[in-house]
Formats: sequence, C-alpha cells, structure tokens
Amino acid sequence: SSALPRANTMNQPAPHLSDIPPEHPDVCVIRVRRDHIITDALDEVARQKPMDLFKPLRVHFIGEEGVDAGGVQKEFFALLCEELTNSQLFEYHEETRLYWFRPDQICSGAPVADSDSATLDPEFLAELTLVGICFGLAIYNQNLLGIPFPIAAYKLLLDSSENCPKLSLKDLENLSPTTASSLRSLLYYDETPAASVEDVFCLTFTAGFSHFGEHIELPLIVDGSSIAVTASNRHEYVDRYVNFVLIEGVQKQWSAFHKGFQVMCDGKGVSLLRPRELEALVNGTTRLDFGELKANAKYEAGYSESTPVVRWLWEILEGTTKSGENGEYTFPIEARRKFLKFVTGCDRSPVGGLRSMRPPITVQRDGGAQNNKLPTSHTCFNYLLLPDYESKAILYERLVTAIENASEGFGLR
Repeated sequence: SSALPRANTMNQPAPHLSDIPPEHPDVCVIRVRRDHIITDALDEVARQKPMDLFKPLRVHFIGEEGVDAGGVQKEFFALLCEELTNSQLFEYHEETRLYWFRPDQICSGAPVADSDSATLDPEFLAELTLVGICFGLAIYNQNLLGIPFPIAAYKLLLDSSENCPKLSLKDLENLSPTTASSLRSLLYYDETPAASVEDVFCLTFTAGFSHFGEHIELPLIVDGSSIAVTASNRHEYVDRYVNFVLIEGVQKQWSAFHKGFQVMCDGKGVSLLRPRELEALVNGTTRLDFGELKANAKYEAGYSESTPVVRWLWEILEGTTKSGENGEYTFPIEARRKFLKFVTGCDRSPVGGLRSMRPPITVQRDGGAQNNKLPTSHTCFNYLLLPDYESKAILYERLVTAIENASEGFGLR
C-alpha cells in the first residue's frame, strides 16, 4: 500500500475542482493544496502530457494569491521535500543527516529468509516514479531540493551503463560512518589461532536493520544466516554488504525512482556532470556569502545602499561592526539562513552562489519611520519590504521577530 500520507482536506477544493485552469499553452500548470501537498503534487504530475512537463513550470497554491516568478516554485518544492522526508518513503540516517531507501524486503513485508518474495505494491512503486519526476522537474526548472541523499545516489543517477557502477566501502561510509568503520575493522583484523575472525566477530552473511524498533537480519546470499564470515571470505562479505545496502537491497525502489528522474533528466547535459556537481545542482550549497547578495541587491521607493537602515541591514547580515559596537547586532549563520528563507523561500545558495540568485534581492522602503511595524517579504520576487527604522537596535529586534515568526503562505509574509 501507499507509504505517503493521503488525507482529505476541507479547507480548499481539490485541484480538479478548483477554478484554476489545468492547462496553459506556454507553461506546465501544477495546482496544489498546501495541507495536501504530496497527493496533489503527484496527481498533478501524473496528469501532465509528457511534452507539457518540459514547459516552464507555474505552481499555484489553491486559495492563495501569488504570482509564480520563482518564489512559489521554491516554496512548493521545499514543502514537498519536507513532507516526503516525514513520510515512510525514505529512511533518515541521523549520523550523517542523509536519507536513503529501506531494503525492498522490509518495505514489502516479505519473510526475512525469502528474498524472492519481496514484491512491492504497484501503487508504492508508481508513487516513487512520480517522486522521481518531481525531482527531475525541480532540477529542470532550476529549483533546489531539500532531501540530501548519499553520494552513491548521484553516482547511480549518472551511470548510463546497463549494469550499476561498483560502489565501495567509502560510498557506504558517506551514508553510515559507524557501519563502515566496523567493516574496516573486520577487513584489517589480524587473526590468531586463539582468536579467529569467526570467533571474534561472530558474523554471518546477513545485514542488520532496524525497523520501527525491531532488529531484522536480511540475508546477503542464499542461506546467508548459516554461513559464517571468516578470514577467507570477509572481503566478499564486505562487498556484498555494501552492494546490498546501496544497490541490490533497494533495487526495486531505486529503479522506480530512477525511471521517473530520467523522464526529465536523461539528456547529455546531466550526463556530463560529476556526482558532486549533480549533488550541488540538486541541493545547492550551504555556503552563504552575503557580500555577493549585497553586491547584486536592488533598491526601490527611495532606498539606496547609503540609506542608514540599508547599511545597518547589511552590517547585521554580514557580521560587520562599526567602531564602538561589540557585535551584539550581528546575525549568526543560522539566523542568516532564516533571513534568506524569509525573503527568498530557500535557505541555501544556488550553485553559482548568491550572486547568481534570480531575481536578485530587492529592498523596498515600506513606509516611513514606523518602529512598531515588522519587515515583510514577497518571496515570489525576492522582495524585502523594510520600514525606515530609527536605529540599528530597532531594526535588529524587528528582523529577529519577523524571521522567527514567519508564516507560510503567499500574498505577503
């Protein structure tokens, strides 16, 4: 059955019942309810004609005002990824903060010893294909995603051969350093007649997984639970373990996801990328240079770079202080990320850095010296509407309040 939450909502009509036209000759229309985003997104993608998917994307949140000049798309993909990570679709690895698939056998509910019976529900696989299309759709429309996969995923996505690329223990280490360390200890252990590999490690050809608090051992080969790991076969064991976690054990799910991804990203442009380059294209970069953001900023309604409140804004964001200040009015990195999300809908930088953000951030005067008014934003256009505060201290306090209490929704934030 489905691993994704599907619940009815009474707040807004379903996409097919809304007053938003389902098609447009020049754009690919996606209509979603904010509180039912996974179901609506997958249903909307599924109804598209293949050629329409390659038109410029236009996302509508049903019941909300918002012109999709980029900001609506950014929030759509951010919310979609957030909901996907909260579903049962992917498993979260806390040690590395990465997501990966659970073994097919666990997802299918097949008996532990019977790998051949790991038949996954067709609806579940269809959902994975649609999720893969959504991933490709985000990349095609130059939107960042918020589901970090291990580097092995990007190697597999870029592999064009019929056979999967051979992944190594280093690839598993990227996902689970503790597991990789244990396997290295096995490989480098110098056994003695009194302390053999078999006696010290007590391993069989199985891999252990935790599923809702239950420990499950899955066989790596036929009758793996009855075959001991010894000095002579430990290299085979490690190779099979890595292959099982990253490829063979999740093959059915990965194939469905990859099939969807290739609908959008099967061209030569993607194939020329290296795995780390594709990773950056998907997730962006956490490096935030607000000097780049400032250099490309625009100002409206009487503001300029020399306006006091504008100067204070950049001092707060860049972490610079003037003579006599002790740094109390500067943002730490986490607050800078929240500010960026408040204004643009995304807390990460595109591959080219903040200088390549499109459209560039625009700071617009929002009335006169209204010290009690909070800053607001148009994430659709990367606009910051900033009152002309009387002091840096007031600006700092109002900014903190705004970014800590920002609500989701279009129109004004």
